[in-house]
Amino acid sequence: MLHNALWSVQNLMDSSSSDDRTIQRMIDTSLSSSNPASPADIAQLYKQMQFQETLLTNVPMSITVYDIVSRSDIRLIYTNQGETATGMTRDRIIGKRLEEYVVPEEVAQAYKRFHMCIDSGKTLQVEDSYTFVNGAYHMELTYIPLRNEQGTIAQVLLIVQNMTERKQRLEDEARRQSELIEQQAATLAELSTPLLAISETTVVMPLIGAIDTRRVQHIMDTLLTGVAEKRANTVILDITGVSVVDTQVANALIQSAQAVKLLGAEAVLTGIRPEVAQTLVQLGVSLQGVVTRGTLQDGIAYALKR
Repeated sequence: MLHNALWSVQNLMDSSSSDDRTIQRMIDTSLSSSNPASPADIAQLYKQMQFQETLLTNVPMSITVYDIVSRSDIRLIYTNQGETATGMTRDRIIGKRLEEYVVPEEVAQAYKRFHMCIDSGKTLQVEDSYTFVNGAYHMELTYIPLRNEQGTIAQVLLIVQNMTERKQRLEDEARRQSELIEQQAATLAELSTPLLAISETTVVMPLIGAIDTRRVQHIMDTLLTGVAEKRANTVILDITGVSVVDTQVANALIQSAQAVKLLGAEAVLTGIRPEVAQTLVQLGVSLQGVVTRGTLQDGIAYALKR
């Protein structure tokens, strides 16, 4: 359908303002000819032009032709739309230069695209956004150079497909996907930093996996909120499942212990493996003031005896 529509453009460009005037010219030419066309031929031609116009009008995209008067003077000479996105009807917009209906801030962009097509002599396809009286449009634009008999690009055929709704759908989908990922990350964070009550006064937080800056903050928030809500006096931080303990992790543990102490509770650190102990010593990390036990069981036993 689009191929037929493009083929029809050339036949209708010169007659876009009035099919009746075109037919009248052909009748006048026929009458002055030694071999005039029959009324049936003229009627058939008129029917064909009507079909072409109907075809172009119903194509679900804008098809326009621009006359290249000069690099700074590009005029619209054909459009298949009765009312364009600019808010102008076909009769009003025909013959106008780009700057007469493109907003000043976007005129340079519009000319640039035409120049890119003309200078390369090839079809150019881009996605751009333009603002008209009816609002902002995101469009896929295809610029096709049209050459005259001398081989010079005299006109440019522009096919425009409105992608505004599609872009909005993609943006909405991307936003929903981002929200879903954030929700999943929050759920995973909660699952990876559970706070378990083992008695009326003791809570345990078993830590597993890597600990990054974002998780450190979540650990701190969960820990302090849980201690306050449960009125615990002992908090056990078990790092048996922490894969890597570096300066950041060590500082996070110390800060957590200090914060818990400010709430009137005591922090007990368990699960320090030999290689972790060696790393802490090499990093110069001091756990002075923090109760440590080798295993989680030892930590629980200590807490229950208090």
